[in-house]
Amino acid sequence: MSMNLPPINPLIFREYDVRGLVDSDLKPEVITVIGKAIGTFIQNAGGKKMAIGRDNRESSETIRTALIEGLTASGCDVIDIGLSTSPLLYVTICQWGLDGGVNITGSHNPIQYNGLKIVREMAKPLSGEEIKSLYRLIMDDKLISGAGKVEQKDPKPEYYDRIANLIHLQRPMKVAVDTGNGIAGLTVPQMLKRIGCEVVELFTELDGTFPNHLPNPEHEQYLTDLKRVVVETGADIGMGFDGDGDRVGLIDEKGGYLSSDYTLILLARDFLSRHPGETVLVDIKSSRNVEFDIKQHGGKSVVWKTGHSLMKKKMWEDNIILGGEFSGHMFVSEDYFTVDDALYAAARILEMLSKSDKPLSTQFTNLPKQYSTPLIEVYIDEAAKFDTIKQLVAMFDKEYEVIDIDGAKVILPDGWGLVRASNTTPTLNLRFEADSPESLEKVKKLVFDGLKKFPAIKFEKPK
Repeated sequence: MSMNLPPINPLIFREYDVRGLVDSDLKPEVITVIGKAIGTFIQNAGGKKMAIGRDNRESSETIRTALIEGLTASGCDVIDIGLSTSPLLYVTICQWGLDGGVNITGSHNPIQYNGLKIVREMAKPLSGEEIKSLYRLIMDDKLISGAGKVEQKDPKPEYYDRIANLIHLQRPMKVAVDTGNGIAGLTVPQMLKRIGCEVVELFTELDGTFPNHLPNPEHEQYLTDLKRVVVETGADIGMGFDGDGDRVGLIDEKGGYLSSDYTLILLARDFLSRHPGETVLVDIKSSRNVEFDIKQHGGKSVVWKTGHSLMKKKMWEDNIILGGEFSGHMFVSEDYFTVDDALYAAARILEMLSKSDKPLSTQFTNLPKQYSTPLIEVYIDEAAKFDTIKQLVAMFDKEYEVIDIDGAKVILPDGWGLVRASNTTPTLNLRFEADSPESLEKVKKLVFDGLKKFPAIKFEKPK
C-alpha cells in the first residue's frame, strides 16, 4: 500500500488529536488511510468494535464517509452514531463496552479546520506518541486489512437517561444557553429542560458556518450576547459551550464572566461535601484560589499539565475522580466516566446552585481578590518552542521559585506568571495572577523582560 500513499502532512498528528485544513491536509483519500491506521492501532491493542460520531461542520460528513471506509478496510466493525458531541461519543464507548472510537470535530477552530479525536476502550484518549504512531504505521507500511461491518445506532436516549437519573434539582432553574451554532445545540437544551430547567436558547441552531461567533467559551468576547441575554431574561446563570461540547463557561446572574477555573471550585465544593479529604486535579493555568478553596473545603489538590488528554491520563493513573482546566474542560467522574462532558458538568453545577440560597455572583465572596490576565499568546517557530521553554526555566530558576511540570511558572510571594508551549499552535501561552494590580504589572514585567532576551519570540503575529 505504501507505493500508492497520498501525500500526508506529518504535522496534522498533534498532541491531542489529528487536525488540519480540510482542503489541503484532510482530503478524503488521506482520511481513509488514517482510518486504516486507527483501525490497525485498535486491533493491535486487542480491539475491533468502534463507534464514530461527527459534529455539524460542513466538511464532517465527507470525512465520516472516508473514515468509515478506512476503519472497515482494516477489519474494524463500526457503529455510526451520527451527529454527536465528543462527550456523547465517549460515553457511548463506555456504556456499550466498545474498544475505541473517533469523533470528527474541529471543536472551536475556524471553519476551514477539522479533525479527529481518537479514543480507545473506556474512552481513554490517544495522545502524544500514540497519535504520532499512527503516522509511523502508515509510513512503515504496517497497516492491516480486513472487512469490517457498519451499523447505525442512536445512543442519545441511553445517554439522557443516565444524566437524568443522576441529577436532581431542588428548585427550577432558569438557564441561558449559548452553543455558538455548534453541535452542543443538539444535546444541551433538550437535556437541561428534561432535568427541570427553563432554557433560554441562544445560537443553538446547528450551523457549521458559525455565523454569530466561534463556539469557544474560554474567551469572554464570544459570550457578549450571552451576558446581555442573562440580564435581560433574569436567568439564574448563563452557560456557553464549545464546538464539540466538552467545555463549558459560566456567566453569573448579573452578566459577570467567570473564568472556567472557578467552575471547578463549584464542582469541588459539591464533591468534597460527599468525599472529604479526596484529591482534585487542577491544571497549571488555574488560579491559586482553586487550590485555596479546595483546601478550605477539606480536600487536596494536585497541579498537573494542561491538556484534556494529559489530565484524563493522570486521573486514570492516580484514581482521581474530579479534575478541571482553566480552558473549561471539566472531568466529573463520580458515578460517571473519566471523560470531559460539559453537559454533565453543567447539570451538576445547576444541581448545586438549586440547593443553595446564594446566587452565583456571591458564591466566591470568601476568596481572596485576585487580579489576573486571560491567556496571552506570543509567537515562536514550532521547532523552537520547547527548547526555548527549557532555557526560560533555567534562566528564571536562578533567582525565583519555578514550577516546570508544564512550561515555566514563576512564583513570587504576591503572584505568579506562566509561560508554556502550546501543544496545538506555534505559540507560547502566557498567564499571570497576583494579589493587586501593581503586583500583576510587576510579575508581567519580570516575565516579559525575560522573554525579550529570546529573538525567536515575536510579540506581534507574523504576517
